[in-house]
Amino acid sequence: MDGDQVPTLHFGCVLDWTTWERHYAVLTERQAAFIIDKKIRFKDEIGEQGTYFVRGPCGIAIEFKSFKDPSQLFAAN
Repeated sequence: MDGDQVPTLHFGCVLDWTTWERHYAVLTERQAAFIIDKKIRFKDEIGEQGTYFVRGPCGIAIEFKSFKDPSQLFAAN
């Protein structure tokens, strides 16, 4: 994904944009170790999305994702 090595096995969670931003701020404040730091993919294109990955307590990678336009959740690029 955009040059990052996305963990093959991961759980994904889609949040609304405001919650996603707030959650990232909390994780940053708590000095979370990001597997993949926050980035915006497909900027100004169909399917524009924000994403970041952290590792959960059981070791599984968790992706937190959001869409500026939630109707584009399954939109193709």
